[in-house]
Amino acid sequence: MEIDDAKKPFFSIVMPAYNAEKFIGEAVDSVIAQSFHNWELVIVDDCSNDRTSDIIKNYIDKDNRIIAYKASKNSGSAFQPRKKAIEMANSEWILYLDSDDYIEKDYLSNFYFAIESASLDLVLGEMVFVNEYGASIGVTLPLPKVNTTKKYKGRELVKDTLNGWAIGFNCAAIKKNILMNIFDFFDINSSSLADDEMSRYILLKTNGVAFVDAKYYYRINPESITNRVSVKTFDILDSDISILNLIEKEFGASSLEMERAAIMQFHDLSRCIVILCTNKFSIKDKINIEKKIKHSYGHIKWSLLNGKVNRLKILAMRSGLKSFKLMYKIYEFTWRRK
Repeated sequence: MEIDDAKKPFFSIVMPAYNAEKFIGEAVDSVIAQSFHNWELVIVDDCSNDRTSDIIKNYIDKDNRIIAYKASKNSGSAFQPRKKAIEMANSEWILYLDSDDYIEKDYLSNFYFAIESASLDLVLGEMVFVNEYGASIGVTLPLPKVNTTKKYKGRELVKDTLNGWAIGFNCAAIKKNILMNIFDFFDINSSSLADDEMSRYILLKTNGVAFVDAKYYYRINPESITNRVSVKTFDILDSDISILNLIEKEFGASSLEMERAAIMQFHDLSRCIVILCTNKFSIKDKINIEKKIKHSYGHIKWSLLNGKVNRLKILAMRSGLKSFKLMYKIYEFTWRRK
């Protein structure tokens, strides 16, 4: 549907939703309450089987700035429905909002004034982590070490996304054309955790990046897809390999960025082995998980880990996957008996 430029919203807020009946009302209400009114909210329901669809319909009936689409089958991740919402969006600027999060009243206003005052491709806000009940857990991004008063080229910030995020990306306003260009070559089927991967592509394609004092409340929801242990949990291993390849291509094999990516991959692999050891999976799933782990093991950048990762952990991993798993099980058994 084509919209007259004069009637286009300034911001399109895109929201993937799946079985979100518990929190989606709070998320949508935080958009409706904005002091800046020229927006649209695009919700893509990823084939929910709870009351999510009914709640969305009630909001659509009350506010014509809210539009929605329901997928015919569940994609298993937030990336696909978010991509669909971005494609449906009618404005030049895209903002993310997950269905269990919410934003402060002047969130859009603060972004608007930042965009109008400088030539920018990407604006990053402040990500405040809260618990299930909306109380702060004391974690906020960007971290204090990030200088939020200067304007960046996106690639300068890639290092702050590796081996732990020093900046938040849910709290971002991004030009739609940049996202659409990335969709043209980005392999959206490579990983169900493609959001993190794509964030780094976005940074590499943006010139003007600035920070703004606009608070996005990110809920640590134990029931969300990202917090559930399943076969998809191990997709991060494939994503890490893609990131290693990207970082080596963009920054070089001996760069600070490559070192951080190598450390991140090592820690993710260690964590996934522990998850495999401490959870039950079907024989079929276990075989597939083992394949992913072995593939990831073959991509460890040993030379970049010396002095950066616990030496005993490196020795344990170097002894082989079977030995590492055995050592962990012995450690866990001994620790539990204390």
